[in-house]
Amino acid sequence: MFPVTKKDANLRAANNSLTPFYLRNRKQRKTTMSYHLHYYSQRCIGPQLTGEAPIILNLNRPVRVERVFMKITNTIVTFALITATSLAFANNKGPGDVGSVASQTIDASEISVAPSDIDQVVRLVDTKSNGSQKKVQVLVLDKGMSTDVSPRYEIYLGYSSLAEMGNRAANFKISDLVWSFKSASRISAGIYEIKTVEIDENADFGFKNVTYLIDATKMFSDDKAAVAKCGDDFCDQSLKTSILVKKTATKATQK
Repeated sequence: MFPVTKKDANLRAANNSLTPFYLRNRKQRKTTMSYHLHYYSQRCIGPQLTGEAPIILNLNRPVRVERVFMKITNTIVTFALITATSLAFANNKGPGDVGSVASQTIDASEISVAPSDIDQVVRLVDTKSNGSQKKVQVLVLDKGMSTDVSPRYEIYLGYSSLAEMGNRAANFKISDLVWSFKSASRISAGIYEIKTVEIDENADFGFKNVTYLIDATKMFSDDKAAVAKCGDDFCDQSLKTSILVKKTATKATQK
């Protein structure tokens, strides 16, 4: 490490396109330090021509310009990552989250029910024609109380198509997280709506209003297909079918 001599300064000053930073004022010196770093990397700045105190370059630390630039860059990158992550979580709510709308296909399944658990039966469809009967109903099961805040009810949708030559049925589990059952109704042919209050698993002791919009048109089509396949034979069976359920959740103001 050697001090910069006056001769060195004069030689550098001769080049008008590159004025030595120690001949500039303090503000200019700070902004051009990195540009001249390669020339003075092995030297120690001696007494300046302006009479200012010597300035020592510490090559183990980035100069002011680089430090400021690095801080700004890191801040921008960090802010961008936080923003992107927040938007990702905000725009990708899970099924059943408050403010979410989710659709799912529910397959028919075998369900065993204890008569003592039956709390309500809501008949949505009951039609009789040519010696046959079709029924669609919502079944509410009461699974009992508990000492903590736990779901109490289970909701099912049941379908039966009854005739002398064949009895067919399909049952679907809609939810087992119900705090209270509100209503069930027929919206149009094959379309039904169930409203409940359920426990919000993402909030401490919170509740949410849930609306299930059920499209069961495929169920009726599969029933007709099963009858056509049976022909003139007996056609008793559990239908292999499914329903489409659109679930909408909003924050509940009270239970």
